[in-house]
Amino acid sequence: MTSGDIAGQIREVYQERPYPGSQSSIRRTVGYLPPLEWISAISAKHGRFPKRILVAGCGTGLEALALCKRSPEAEIVGIDFSPRSIHEALELQKRLLRRQSIRFFVGDLTNRRFMNSLGSDFDFISCHGVISYIPRPDRAVRNLARCLRSDGVLYLGVNGAAHFSCAWRRALPILGFDMRQLPSIRGLRRVLRLCDAVARIKIARMPANYLGSDLFGPLIHNLPISKWLQICTDSGLHFVGDLSGYRKLGSVLNEGLLDVLFARSRAQVHQFLATVTPCVFHRLIFSMHAPQTPPWEKNDLFNWRPLITPLFRVFAPKRRRSALRLESRSLNMLVELSTGGWEYELLRQSKGDRPLGEILKKIPSRVSRQKVRNQLFLFYQLAVLNLYAPMLR
Repeated sequence: MTSGDIAGQIREVYQERPYPGSQSSIRRTVGYLPPLEWISAISAKHGRFPKRILVAGCGTGLEALALCKRSPEAEIVGIDFSPRSIHEALELQKRLLRRQSIRFFVGDLTNRRFMNSLGSDFDFISCHGVISYIPRPDRAVRNLARCLRSDGVLYLGVNGAAHFSCAWRRALPILGFDMRQLPSIRGLRRVLRLCDAVARIKIARMPANYLGSDLFGPLIHNLPISKWLQICTDSGLHFVGDLSGYRKLGSVLNEGLLDVLFARSRAQVHQFLATVTPCVFHRLIFSMHAPQTPPWEKNDLFNWRPLITPLFRVFAPKRRRSALRLESRSLNMLVELSTGGWEYELLRQSKGDRPLGEILKKIPSRVSRQKVRNQLFLFYQLAVLNLYAPMLR
């Protein structure tokens, strides 16, 4: 069977059962997308971001509407290869939006001519749960990269090697199921309840449109993070971070083991953590340019300019050597760090306009350079702050 035949079958699946269906909501959609605040911080973006958004594989439009809610001033374009999905997206837009701030089109992500017609000036592209079901994901990623500005950011939500369908698509044929098409739901539910009981997850209650795309169907790519990164690297993209890997930092911090990863970039740390424990679903961030990695082990580090990000609210210690509190509402995350008092002052003065060495001279505490490096590395990995190379004179 050719990739064209498979693509045609996949299109028929979504024509019959558009995804996500009416049981979904904008609020739920916001919950499964990475917070824009995190994407902005991890990509070292500042100022108004994003300004022009492409939702690649927009389905019935809920993701585009969720992004419109988060970035009401942004221009948003949504595309999907299912005419029925785009029809539902347009109807949903008429009901929920007073102004036509989103443009929806029928189009194929793997068609270079169509993608070129969209332009190359998107500063943010979101492609969630789409290319895991495309016969040639490499073609889609290359086309998405061509649509990005030189400083643009791409988010890819893709199935990982631990996705439940990886094992279930091998197991269910033992009971006589044809995984290429969704069978009668009535006869399927009890079998899925059995699988749920063994795997300790909850799939049996999911709607037919979810089962028809995430379990049954002509094709599903469940790949380790290394494979996804290779596909994107071959398209000229640079890996910035993975939300799944980022969230695993909590365990590293709790065990006091961040020093083992010292001097690695965020991308290296996230890839390592996501490789140690394979993910069900990756939320990957890429940029068109290679992110700057501070020279952690060199004295040049103190010429770099720290800039605090809006991702966390920083609360001053109530007394000397009490905990420094970092709260992120968008990530629903609280970090408490033991402190000598100087860390809060460092963050407070990290406005991106002065080198680190100059800031430290204004702080009365005497702290070793290695201790400063270690604490900065922690703030950097948490995306509490970014560091920028010295300005050229």
